[in-house]
Amino acid sequence: EGRISIPPNMRGARLELKKEWLEYLQLAFDKGLTDRAIAQHMHVSERTVRHYFSHVQAVLDICSDTDKNMRMQTKIRAQAAGLID
Repeated sequence: EGRISIPPNMRGARLELKKEWLEYLQLAFDKGLTDRAIAQHMHVSERTVRHYFSHVQAVLDICSDTDKNMRMQTKIRAQAAGLID
């Protein structure tokens, strides 16, 4: 798929994301758009947007945890990594 999976302990400070995933992050968190609005803006289905979210979570090493808001954890980690403001 054009990406390389690197174990978290071997990753450098810079994370590699597909351009679509980075665009998703910017639209979701910098612009505050819903998945539906993101799908319309990117000309993809809402299901594709949800896949982008899953891939971003994997890159940011976010595990699903019923006690935590996954969207908020994604925002926090993306900001810490310098991917979004």
